[in-house]
Amino acid sequence: LLLWSKQIQSIQEQNLKLEGGHSGCCQRTFVLIQKAMNWTDAREYCRNHHTDLAMMLTEPEARDLGTVKGPHQVWIGMYREPWRWSDNRNSSFKNWRDGQPNNYLAVQYCVSLYLDYTWGDDKCSTRLPFWCQLGDKINYFH
Repeated sequence: LLLWSKQIQSIQEQNLKLEGGHSGCCQRTFVLIQKAMNWTDAREYCRNHHTDLAMMLTEPEARDLGTVKGPHQVWIGMYREPWRWSDNRNSSFKNWRDGQPNNYLAVQYCVSLYLDYTWGDDKCSTRLPFWCQLGDKINYFH
């Protein structure tokens, strides 16, 4: 059973707390950062101030993050190498928009989340708001 609570911390950050986590054992908090950054800077910001870019490991997590009132499109922690999370974890859950991923012009290696909780591949240098997460940290392999 997933239980979400919403809390506004400031104009720049909006929190969602996930009780029970994706495995039923943990608690994760997602933080929406309204300031637009490219994917690499967003990942660095999340690692310095929180844990990492958001990793949605289940459909309910993606759906709930996607429907939070906020920006139309935000960065999440998935990237191409092949498609995996920014902490190097593979993901069996993927929720691509119709026609995605398409790697348009062979430059779309990072993933964004839309309000309908679907994903699209985008150019990593695009500046977007982004979701960070707290908790559920594993060691980085980079």
